[in-house]
Amino acid sequence: MATSPTVRQRELGKRLRELRNQHGLTVEEVADKLLCSATKISRLETGARRSSFRDVRDFCELYGLDEPTSTEFMSLAREARQRAVGGPAIMAAQLDKVLQAERRGKVTVQVVSFDFGAHAAQDSNFILFEFADNTNQSPVVSVEGLTGMQYLEKPADITRYREAIECLRDSALSPRDSIALVAEKQRAYANRGD
Repeated sequence: MATSPTVRQRELGKRLRELRNQHGLTVEEVADKLLCSATKISRLETGARRSSFRDVRDFCELYGLDEPTSTEFMSLAREARQRAVGGPAIMAAQLDKVLQAERRGKVTVQVVSFDFGAHAAQDSNFILFEFADNTNQSPVVSVEGLTGMQYLEKPADITRYREAIECLRDSALSPRDSIALVAEKQRAYANRGD
């Protein structure tokens, strides 16, 4: 029986938390050293967020792990990325929904490749809501946190998140190339079946 990627993800997080505690560091101190948010570190340690290879490499360097242990941690990260939740049929259906929404003109799809590395929104999930001029409603940013949602309405916050969106657009594949990639992945999942 194959091991679940979620189990591997949680195992990696548990071991990262143990290393942090062995080094006598707080989540905030690790976040400061790795130039990311404490929320990201917390989510990685609980297995709520999948570690990128870059994340794992940075942790290994921070904690001074030897080559064999670093290789073991990278293997855990690789295994956590192998089987999608729900299986190939679910992934194919989800990607098909994205393609249908794009065809109907409901969304613009742009993919930021894993190969790109660090990007503007890697340590948080957010949505910028903007309303038609005739509604007289100001924009709102909804930020997903570890224990709930936060809503930001200050002009400075809105400006910062607009900048992040622009940076993401610049980092992503073009809409045309993104849709081609999503369609390719959808076909691959559909051909794999359950």
